[in-house]
Amino acid sequence: MFKPNQRGASMVEFAIVAPLLLLLVMGMVEFGLAFKDRLTIASASREGARVGSSAGTDPSADYYVLLAVESALSGAIAKSDITEVVVRKVGGGLSDSTTYQPDASPTCGWNPCPKFGDPDYTTPNWDPASRSVAISSLDKLEVVVRLNHTWVTGFVPGLTGTAVFSEQTTMRLEPQFT
Repeated sequence: MFKPNQRGASMVEFAIVAPLLLLLVMGMVEFGLAFKDRLTIASASREGARVGSSAGTDPSADYYVLLAVESALSGAIAKSDITEVVVRKVGGGLSDSTTYQPDASPTCGWNPCPKFGDPDYTTPNWDPASRSVAISSLDKLEVVVRLNHTWVTGFVPGLTGTAVFSEQTTMRLEPQFT
């Protein structure tokens, strides 16, 4: 039995511990979701680079990279949350880099459009035709995926609004023999 002067002590202790416990649980949820998003865009970047390295000099190589990125994101992250996907030559300058943003265009879905044959087709700054796929001088391709991550709970102090996550993968182009 409780002594008369200890009545309600458990309730006071719970009132002190409950907010800390709730903060801990919400922090685990928040950081778990952020970690999932980072892993997802890292996987998308890796898939895009893998496809781009094998596409080589195909005129739609960058489009195939973007399709691979979209496929890797499907179900986990909305395409609209992606701020940009950058396809660039490692060691090149701005002229060897193209930044793509998701677009609502029904035919291509990206701006600028790298889909060869599409009426809105724009040749990428690093034209696939100029990529070196000779075994003696293979170019390196880098794919960068940037995401606006929205903090879900808003319960953890300092974690409100959005954060920009960025992941990149570099791969050497696969040699092509003609």
